[in-house]
Amino acid sequence: MPAFFFISGLLVAQSLDHSTSRLNFLWKRFLRLYPAAIATVLLTACLIGPLVTSLPPKTYFTNPLLLRYLRTSLLVKIYFLLPGVFNQSPLGPSVNSSLWSLTLELKCYIGIFLAGFLPRRKGYPLLLTLLLGLLILSRSVDGPVESAGKAIFGPAFVLSPYNNLAAYFIIGALCYHLRYHIRIYPWWPAAIAVAGWATARPGLFDFAAYLLLPALLLWMAASGTTLLLPITPGPDLSYGLYLWAFPVEQLTINYLHPTSANSLFFLTLLITLPLAILSWYTVESPALKAKHRVQ
Repeated sequence: MPAFFFISGLLVAQSLDHSTSRLNFLWKRFLRLYPAAIATVLLTACLIGPLVTSLPPKTYFTNPLLLRYLRTSLLVKIYFLLPGVFNQSPLGPSVNSSLWSLTLELKCYIGIFLAGFLPRRKGYPLLLTLLLGLLILSRSVDGPVESAGKAIFGPAFVLSPYNNLAAYFIIGALCYHLRYHIRIYPWWPAAIAVAGWATARPGLFDFAAYLLLPALLLWMAASGTTLLLPITPGPDLSYGLYLWAFPVEQLTINYLHPTSANSLFFLTLLITLPLAILSWYTVESPALKAKHRVQ
């Protein structure tokens, strides 16, 4: 997940830089995030839910949990439960636990959008200050802050891993803005391995990872692009895989009863891959073709 947010920070900062206007940036972020997520929520609630629920159809469709789950499509707050669905699952009753990170992703989009109003000479220090604050918060004072948040917002308030992942997003954005000053050398993997070994102790490695993981990902991107490009599929299946993996895993473990973690993984991948392809060609790609309609 840290790798995902670092890469997201890179790409979203690039999107803001290449957008014809701030409104165009928001429109493109909406098209990338919402259509596929809404389709996933609707299909799980209106197709998978009625098929696997332990409740009669009328009870299922009139249960308040269904309406609350549908509100997940707003991506402001994620609701995980559907009435009578997966109540006896070894994974718990959550229909799609992966969706929790989309609320943070949305907040990061809004944050970088607002940062875009600042001149660059002020934006960099602000991002660095915010990053430093998140690093301190994530490793030093997160306990008291989280306790205060629970007192204000209720027991459901959770600070971590939000502060940790937001820090990786900001690092990604900073790497994009400083891209002309970053030089990637062949010896980076060896240096990263040595630094990882030297900091492999509780607490210290957590801080070192904020530098080492981005450095490794940048090196992999710079050195692996030429080799991987010929075998990289045309459609971008990453979001579809992300959205559908957990519901499919729930269905697999509850109805196919795999005998090992490996069989669970491969069965889930085998079923999720066609769904991701379907998501790309029927929802994501058509939506992205409309990105220039708002300038």
